[in-house]
Amino acid sequence: MKVVIIHTNFRIYWSARLTALHSYLEKYNMELHIVEFAGTGSPYAFAKREKQVISTLNWHILFPNEKMEELKGCTIKKQVDRILDTLLPDVVIV
Repeated sequence: MKVVIIHTNFRIYWSARLTALHSYLEKYNMELHIVEFAGTGSPYAFAKREKQVISTLNWHILFPNEKMEELKGCTIKKQVDRILDTLLPDVVIV
């Protein structure tokens, strides 16, 4: 089973939570994919990304060099549709 979690950005406490969720799902042979909209900006821009966590999980940043505040909804929707069509998840958490 493939699980996808989607959000605007996963900073601060999210890395630990997503790592724990990944470990839990892995015990049951479930695959977790993390989809984040933007790679820069957000109210939590001061928080550094944990690159080691991102590289060890199935972490997808749709617009790695863009700020969330500068993206248009229709642009985000196209990329979300594309990644969901690629991943074909059984469960989507938004």
